Amino acid sequence: MKFGNINQAEIKVIEGNTLTLGFSEGEDLLVDMPADEVTPELGSSAEFFIWKDLEGKAWATRKTPLAKSGEFAILQVLNSFGDLVELDWGLSVPLIVPSEEQHDKLHQDAEYLFFISNDDRGRLYASSRVEEYVQAQCQELEEEDEVDIFLVKETDLGIKVIVNDTYWGLIYNNDIFTPDLYQGLKRKAFVKKVREDGRLDITLQKNKWQSIPDNVERILAYLEENDGKMELTDKSNPDDIYAVLQISKKAFKRALGTLYKDRKIELSKECTRLLK
Repeated sequence: MKFGNINQAEIKVIEGNTLTLGFSEGEDLLVDMPADEVTPELGSSAEFFIWKDLEGKAWATRKTPLAKSGEFAILQVLNSFGDLVELDWGLSVPLIVPSEEQHDKLHQDAEYLFFISNDDRGRLYASSRVEEYVQAQCQELEEEDEVDIFLVKETDLGIKVIVNDTYWGLIYNNDIFTPDLYQGLKRKAFVKKVREDGRLDITLQKNKWQSIPDNVERILAYLEENDGKMELTDKSNPDDIYAVLQISKKAFKRALGTLYKDRKIELSKECTRLLK
């Protein structure tokens, strides 16, 4: 059984809103269910989200919160009384931000980015000191790896994201081709590049042309799959070339020259066409 996560459990004893839950491994656990929830049937087995509040009291719910332990989330401040801050995380029992985990003053009704975690006693809390929970350098991922991302904010260069709830990453502006992106969105993406300093460039779409090592063959493969037409020429912007084919403009022009010399393509001001 893991606190701050979803667990399968059997209901062994029911006393009002207090349950005794049994698990396939480990000891039974006495928990309270929020007052607004219907108690499951005695003897039944179900999935529960189980957590401890900061007083050490164990809770269980059949609902799924907006975030679990080890995850990031944009959450709204319900109440702020001095050092006590309560968050709306989708359950009737609020989530607490301890004073030592507050980066700046948190204002009532405002939304902030939080990291959700258990302390060494298994008690669940939220922290707005997110920089302390995200690593800037990554050594375990490689180019083209599929990852889970959490969109944090827009910057001049692009959109800052958290990768696999662990690392910072960046989607550059020239890799953004959809308007359906917003703060707090979780979705799949791909590692575009792991920089020498371990920082991650992220792309929303896997570039299938990247797996073709020869630039000439890469351009031919693209043309063949796109009805013999490519809206890139030797005059195109380097960023546009890289976004489509993942090669530099210099390498692109060299490959175009080879194809043109071999009479395999036709060049115009607007596009490149495959000759058949």
